[in-house]
Amino acid sequence: MIALYWTFQPLYLHKYMKKVTDSDEIAYGHTSSIAAYLAGRFGHLFGKPEESTEKIKIPKRIEFMKDVTVGTAFIITIIMLLASFFADKEVVVKQAGNLNFVIWGILQGFKFAAGITILLYGVRLFLAEIVPAFRGISQKLIPGARPALDVPVVFPYAPTAVLVGFISSTLVFLIFMLIFGLTGYATIVPSMIMLFFPAAGAAVFGNAVGGWKGAAFGGAINGLFLAIGQALTWPMLSNTAPELAVLADPDWYVIIWVIMGVGKIIKAIF
Repeated sequence: MIALYWTFQPLYLHKYMKKVTDSDEIAYGHTSSIAAYLAGRFGHLFGKPEESTEKIKIPKRIEFMKDVTVGTAFIITIIMLLASFFADKEVVVKQAGNLNFVIWGILQGFKFAAGITILLYGVRLFLAEIVPAFRGISQKLIPGARPALDVPVVFPYAPTAVLVGFISSTLVFLIFMLIFGLTGYATIVPSMIMLFFPAAGAAVFGNAVGGWKGAAFGGAINGLFLAIGQALTWPMLSNTAPELAVLADPDWYVIIWVIMGVGKIIKAIF
């Protein structure tokens, strides 16, 4: 089942990948494909490609947010500081060590942004090497084949959309976290890595067909998948690997549900 997934996943998304990259050189191979597909498929309902995030005029006082590194550092720092205010004091003190918790929160935001920047530069270097190498393989063994690459490969095509998707994804997740908490339905935990990477990818796809509104829609789809997926899947994996319900991308939930559904069918038959 997983082999089939990795075979067909880049294929069903490639139509929208070509709109993102404006070429047919590379494909998208990542477990956020369902969010990216929905963003690419329905993003046009919310806006137009002409309203791209990269054309938004931002007031000069916050123009620094256009830079992915700076914008990410700012957003993560705010989230860390807010979380520190609401978290148990002993936990915050233990995490911060000898540092003031405010300084610690700021440093965490900077570290996260630095990691993202290093990753993006690495992706560019990787592409410069892998695409020509893969072209030689495809010409000899599988004519017409394209490499399906990880989610950061689409970030450079719409850097501002990356931030828009991250923000909308996080907001949607936090709203559901509050709703689930107040109703007693479930306790869900925000995973910042999953709220960033899949949301950023989906936002780039949404931006390609629906501008900044499509980007926000793509991020929101990711937040929705992560919130509801975590609430539903944690109990399903309680006796095996419940941590997978937290550290999961959108496709993980779909794959888990399908595998467990097929398992129940087989069990009922035999």
